[in-house]
Amino acid sequence: MGAALVKTMGFMNVSDFLTEPPPEEGPSAQEQQQQMEMQIKQQELEIKAADVEVKKQKVQLEAQKAAVQAQLDVAELEMEQQQQRAVAIGKV
Repeated sequence: MGAALVKTMGFMNVSDFLTEPPPEEGPSAQEQQQQMEMQIKQQELEIKAADVEVKKQKVQLEAQKAAVQAQLDVAELEMEQQQQRAVAIGKV
């Protein structure tokens, strides 16, 4: 638009009056690659953290199961002692 205005005013050498804007500088190819690598590493860390959390929850669940089983075993032993005979609670 500016070039057309300068030509309309009678000046043929538009470049004497208007300059091209500098090209937009973005990250270089190397910087882009480094950013991508950082994103990949960040995602890998997030996956590993989630995996650790899942393992932690599994350990907690196993501990809860063991605690419940221990309570059942104690209750069974107490009943056997009271009744003076074998008693089965839970899986046989």
